[in-house]
Amino acid sequence: MKELGISAVQDTSLQGYRERVRQRMKERRQAFLERDILGEGPEAKRIEQEGYWEWLGDYPGSRAPSERQELAAAYGTLADL
Repeated sequence: MKELGISAVQDTSLQGYRERVRQRMKERRQAFLERDILGEGPEAKRIEQEGYWEWLGDYPGSRAPSERQELAAAYGTLADL
């Protein structure tokens, strides 16, 4: 587990749990504040105009266009929300 940077939690008390949650919330807040929201605007507009967005994982384009159209027909698009 050391190779992965994973370790077991030693403190299993309620106070320890709350402290870990508090620390994670601080980290999330800091990460959010460090984001470049204005820099992400053009990408958000492109997705909004396209009307459909799908995460394809690490292999973009791995799904055939017809399969994407079938999924859009079955589940709708972001514009439908």
